[in-house]
Amino acid sequence: MTDRANIEVVDSSLVSRTTRESLAGATLVERTLGGRVFTMAGGETMQTAPHVNMEHGGMVLSGPTALQTAWRRRARHQDLVFLIEPTSVLAPATAERPLIIDEPVDALIAPTVEETLQAQRDAGAAVAVIPAGFVDVADPGALKAVLAAADNIDRDDVILPLAVHQKWSTPDHISQLIAVAARSRHPVALALGAKAGDPLNLKGAPESYRRFFGEVKGAVPWRADFAGIDAFASGARAAVIGQIPSLRRLPVPGSRPYSSRPGDRTPHVLMPELMRFARSSEMHLKWFASATPWPCPCRHCEGRAVDSFTGSDEDRLRAHLHNLAALDEIAGIVTSMGTSQVARWWNQRLAEAEAEHVRLAQHTGVMISMPPTLARWRSLS
Repeated sequence: MTDRANIEVVDSSLVSRTTRESLAGATLVERTLGGRVFTMAGGETMQTAPHVNMEHGGMVLSGPTALQTAWRRRARHQDLVFLIEPTSVLAPATAERPLIIDEPVDALIAPTVEETLQAQRDAGAAVAVIPAGFVDVADPGALKAVLAAADNIDRDDVILPLAVHQKWSTPDHISQLIAVAARSRHPVALALGAKAGDPLNLKGAPESYRRFFGEVKGAVPWRADFAGIDAFASGARAAVIGQIPSLRRLPVPGSRPYSSRPGDRTPHVLMPELMRFARSSEMHLKWFASATPWPCPCRHCEGRAVDSFTGSDEDRLRAHLHNLAALDEIAGIVTSMGTSQVARWWNQRLAEAEAEHVRLAQHTGVMISMPPTLARWRSLS
């Protein structure tokens, strides 16, 4: 594995100074979220929370019980900056119903948008997330309706999630998406939905994604993977990265859950040298079938082989903590720099990741290609 001493370390005083300078004149939401890389978590939230970096990290709680979890988390980890993702992003928006509010089973009267937002803040959320629905690529009217409904919200402590089909990130549609997002009264968070796989695995999508964050001031990548780090190189100053594959993209409403290996509960492990996630079982069966597996020196792994995580609850949690620690190193770097500095650093890391894929292939005797989106970013650097 790459010597971690070669990974740039940034002085903590530079982190605070650079972040403060880059957020001068920013909105309340940008000042609250800027300079942070958030981890989106579901059922493992309470176990993960104690390990989140309080200085440049945070959490986004997801799932139908996220609000209840927030109250429990608030009591135990009062210094943690967190947000609550509304379940509306998993339901289709329409021009007639752009905002979608969950109605409590025991409620006599449906809560208003204002009450829904305030409930998030009362539970401790740093800012509230507007309950906007998912916008299909065939329904630009719904996208405009989402913006109009959000602009009617007279608060300065909210963020608008633009949960959209992955085709919105292609050259044919990105200009319209940018035009709508740029008019938003509130900062926006872009989440891409796909039936399976990386939502940026479409022709022209990686370039369009970069363009979005270069042109929409204060935008945040939401439910991202390393696309969240790439967005920093285009102008984003915060990002939300999913802890597990299903939280690194949105499912398209109405589509069936997809897994490349149904029944395989082994975790996806973040490989910082390769700048990718890889499933433990795939590494064990394919990558290191005839070669010594790489050890991981992080404080949670303490030298254990990267392909040794099983599907047990204990191993899955250990892998989550490894991922969090590895991502924290990266987050500490990108949140300390200006956009041009991040771009130079990211291009260097992509070149190093490409070289590491070659070295891994030489070590294992197995051809291991860079993921398509990573390879495309590398070609653009």
